Amino acid sequence: MEEQIRELLGLGPDDDIIAAITALKAKAEGATEAEAAKTEAETAKEAAETKLTATETRLQAVESKVAAGEVAADVDSALKAGHILPKQVDWAKSLRAKDPEGFKAFVASAPKIGPAGTIIGVEGDDPEAIQLTEAEEETGKRLGVSPEATLAQKKEDVKARKG
Repeated sequence: MEEQIRELLGLGPDDDIIAAITALKAKAEGATEAEAAKTEAETAKEAAETKLTATETRLQAVESKVAAGEVAADVDSALKAGHILPKQVDWAKSLRAKDPEGFKAFVASAPKIGPAGTIIGVEGDDPEAIQLTEAEEETGKRLGVSPEATLAQKKEDVKARKG
């Protein structure tokens, strides 16, 4: 039986069987510890990846809320400045969300649109300093009203507004 053990362990007739078995046992235990450490490292890596994914999801949610707030603020500002009408708010939000630079260009080039009863383009309170805009002159011409009469009406409107 000793010969068979020596043969299985690859030992010669003078080699110590107990020492060989002890070395083999230590090698096996070391391999098990290495596998356990590897499994521990893999588990830690998976936990870190899960945390990272959750953090990325939260970050995307925060960025989305911030972007929505910026869109709403920009559109509200354009509405208050008279560059869009209330009925255009949904469209303006969509444009601002998809193309911020395009929205800025639109607002920069859009004429001011005032609510009914307001006068756009009147600076200060001096009715005598009022000038007609190109659009007002064109509108007057199309209606058959002279520029002088249109200007006079605009001055009266400013005086009435000052009230």
